[in-house]
Amino acid sequence: MSWCTDWRIVRGQVYGNGGVRIGRAAMLRINQQTGDDMKPIVAACAALLLTSCATQAPRQSQIKPVPADRALAYQSASDGDATIIVTRDVGFAGGGCFAGVYLDGSLVAKIDTGERVSLYVPSGRHIIGTWNVGKALCGYREGKDRRETDATLKPGETRKFRILIGNAGVEITPTTL
Repeated sequence: MSWCTDWRIVRGQVYGNGGVRIGRAAMLRINQQTGDDMKPIVAACAALLLTSCATQAPRQSQIKPVPADRALAYQSASDGDATIIVTRDVGFAGGGCFAGVYLDGSLVAKIDTGERVSLYVPSGRHIIGTWNVGKALCGYREGKDRRETDATLKPGETRKFRILIGNAGVEITPTTL
């Protein structure tokens, strides 16, 4: 799994995603509670726990198009349309559910981690939103807790958005990626 490669041990220190370091004080507490032989194992588990709770923007080589059966609307371009491109982050958090992409309150795509969808929409102001969709817990309060942002697009304009899981939970934000 990709989230297992987001940490490393250098000179007895554990570094997580983005260079987050588990300091010596934490290592000493681990040593006192578990003994020297367990120190690397506990430190590695702590690093995995820290790095698996957030998502990150996918590299271009990781991005896949949303399959046609999950791109539900706005798939054909017309003269004067604008383009909205939505890319979902990669990572462990939220990976078991599809993220619903909403345009002006209607579900227009179901997107998995590392996928991208292009929507060809009439120019003007639009509200773009996201929330988990699917069965069981994935569909809990489906559409009722949507995270949204707005965009005003001119004919021929392209705007990009990113679905991520950060400190505030599921978010949709403008991006240049």
